[in-house]
Amino acid sequence: MGPKTEFHRIENAPVIKLASHLDAGAGFYMGKRLSDNVSLELGFLKNDYSTKFNIETVSADGEKVEIYEDFIYPTLTSYQLGFLGNYRQPLSEKWTGYGNFGLHIFISKNLSNLGSTSTYYDRLRKDNVVIEEFSLTTFKNTEGPANLIFRGDIGLYRNLNENLALDFNFSARASNLSLYSYNLDLTSNRGASQKNMKVNNQGVSLGFNLGVKYMVNSLETKKIEPSPIKTY
Repeated sequence: MGPKTEFHRIENAPVIKLASHLDAGAGFYMGKRLSDNVSLELGFLKNDYSTKFNIETVSADGEKVEIYEDFIYPTLTSYQLGFLGNYRQPLSEKWTGYGNFGLHIFISKNLSNLGSTSTYYDRLRKDNVVIEEFSLTTFKNTEGPANLIFRGDIGLYRNLNENLALDFNFSARASNLSLYSYNLDLTSNRGASQKNMKVNNQGVSLGFNLGVKYMVNSLETKKIEPSPIKTY
């Protein structure tokens, strides 16, 4: 589990400034080793996706200002199955480097405010006096067709003993299709406006994950050798 930061595609929206933020994800995997270096893994994950942004505009007196600071909208909650191939290479007695490549399939998705139209208000103040009022309307909040997330990891195991290790990795993920998109209209009471802005999320993210890896001994039946016959 660990934090991740996301990247979005913005259309017709010069005033939107995406803000860095972290959405948490968590999951667990089971694997089957095919050789000393190669294994296959199957996992179950929970991942959330959202957009965080500020809006940069020019006030009536010509000053650049930010409104709707750290605005988060919307949230896509999802559960996914992960299929990964893993290649690992021991670096020392305690450290092992590895790489993963694979994909996630969505089991379920739930987009907040799906299909709804909502309006949010903000005020610009100067010397505690309201000098401008804004309204931000979100609409066409649409869940996209994406059902696959492609994933690549690079990481390290820190071996604690023969069976237990700490797992650190950086994970890059993306879909070729949209997870969700929505449109926005911004207006102010002095007549300024920005219409039909669009934000699209394709699940492009970079995350850091921390976990624990437990290696189960192979349950192979050992061949019982007969005891040597002793003669006296």
